[in-house]
Amino acid sequence: MFVGQELFRMDMILTRVDSAFAPCDTIKPQQAGGVACNLYTLDWSTQFKRYEYYGSMMPFIQLGETYTFNVMANTAVPAMTDSVDFPNSETYITSPSNGASVSKNGFGVGWAGFGSGDVRLVLVSDVGDTSVVIETANDGNYWFSQTDLAGVYPGEHGVVLFHENTKYVDAAGYDPRSVIKARVMSTVLVTIQ
Repeated sequence: MFVGQELFRMDMILTRVDSAFAPCDTIKPQQAGGVACNLYTLDWSTQFKRYEYYGSMMPFIQLGETYTFNVMANTAVPAMTDSVDFPNSETYITSPSNGASVSKNGFGVGWAGFGSGDVRLVLVSDVGDTSVVIETANDGNYWFSQTDLAGVYPGEHGVVLFHENTKYVDAAGYDPRSVIKARVMSTVLVTIQ
């Protein structure tokens, strides 16, 4: 999640698709014949839960811009074109600072680039399991309460902020859980004591 001691920030465009005959339980995303979005070609990734994605740590996505996804058909999914708007602000964590120690009794997270929409805050342990997921207004701060942190063990954790626009694909031949996303992501590392 980090490059050296620098915090990790990334803009991403993603899609997760499957046919209308996907299993009834958990969706099992299919790799399309190819996915293009504006000038970018998306790559298949198991790291991002089997999404087609394009991401960069350097600014490349225009805030508020509409991004058009073109999915090429193969035996798993039919061809499809749909679009999603990128968030209007470059949202990123400002506190706590990277490497800070915070209390298991509660701690605040602040971020810049707040405004319309919601954000998802995810607290991930150093072994990669997700401990806490919070959906909250994009108002620039959230307090992780003692109740939020009840099942969290002391140690290193990543605090990940996602500000994203998600659109479910409504196209013939697609499972209704198929999505396209435009995402701003920011992460800091903290030690919970």
